[in-house]
Amino acid sequence: MKEKIISSRSKDLEKMISEAQNMPGLIDLMAVYGKLDELMLKSKEYLSVYTPKTISSLSNRSS
Repeated sequence: MKEKIISSRSKDLEKMISEAQNMPGLIDLMAVYGKLDELMLKSKEYLSVYTPKTISSLSNRSS
């Protein structure tokens, strides 16, 4: 029973993808979003190196 549900979903997904690929410009748009995702991941890695570190200082002096 579970295999039939997965198989059915798989076929529906394949059908949806093939229909989407026939839409003009959609493949190009998907490529742009894929490239954007790659750039975002690379920039996160780069920026994480330069993230400021929090420095806490406690003082017990009283005036």
